[in-house]
Amino acid sequence: MTEENLPDPDVEPAQAGVPTHAGEPNARAKKKLPVPFQLGIIFGVFLAIFAIGWLSIAVFLRDENVASQLALHPTVGSDGFIAKQIGSIKCEPLTIPGPQDTQLRAMLFTMPDAKKIAVVNHGNAGNNAHRLYLAEALIKAKVNVLLYDYRGYGLSTGKSSLRGILEDGDAAYDYLRNKLHYAPSQIIIYGESIGTAVSCHVAAEHDCAGLILQSPIKSLPSAAKFVFVFMRMYPDFIFPEPQLDNLKLISQIKCPKLIMHGLKDQIVNSENSKILYDAAQDPKTLALLPECGHNDMGSFNSNIFNGSIEKFITNLK
Repeated sequence: MTEENLPDPDVEPAQAGVPTHAGEPNARAKKKLPVPFQLGIIFGVFLAIFAIGWLSIAVFLRDENVASQLALHPTVGSDGFIAKQIGSIKCEPLTIPGPQDTQLRAMLFTMPDAKKIAVVNHGNAGNNAHRLYLAEALIKAKVNVLLYDYRGYGLSTGKSSLRGILEDGDAAYDYLRNKLHYAPSQIIIYGESIGTAVSCHVAAEHDCAGLILQSPIKSLPSAAKFVFVFMRMYPDFIFPEPQLDNLKLISQIKCPKLIMHGLKDQIVNSENSKILYDAAQDPKTLALLPECGHNDMGSFNSNIFNGSIEKFITNLK
């Protein structure tokens, strides 16, 4: 054997029977997954993350305490709570005994010749200090007025909750009946915004002369979905009880009803009032205020606002 035919000691011999070719990829290298399969994996991961997020929020929403904190925004403390008088009508401060030993602070406005009284169940924010305009409108209609705060609002004791505001509405009605000695035929129940759920609850459970709903919600889930778009992904049963379902209750209420809503309302859809009006029994009246939003009822279209209240109350038996 000549020297030039000897194998190079620095070069590894090829495996027996396996040819080698310069530039050929390693046969053991992993093959890439097809593109559709890769996209399927990405979509599956995204779907899993979405499902976990959806379920987490659903569990969060199911908690009644969480729902109460999201829906109710009380102003605590006096905040100008006691009004000395409206016009010539003096205010009498009251304390209404509430459930669970709570004390509900109230303001009573009475006129010598008034035969009826309106109890106001106010909206989710603020306190009685922000509802004196309602007392003024009702006093113009020549009825006495009871403004009160739910537990946890203003100077009322206790902690606010969705279930609690319904119980407080019953307590205020019972106070009118048992302490102030008004007959059901003398009591007008007035509800504002989320307070319309309190008013519908009370009117469905107790007899009364009339029911006034200002900027009413259809239900708590529908109100939440109108404000928070992402909640439209959740069916109504996800939301906890009480769901403040005015649409369910209003068909059961037999007394005369006045429903008012501002067409520029960005917080509660004015379509709610039309739906509730269609579902309500006669006698019923619908008043739509074209220039009003949610928190300025009566500031605009005051002739419609005050006129509708006065006409409705005047026509009550």
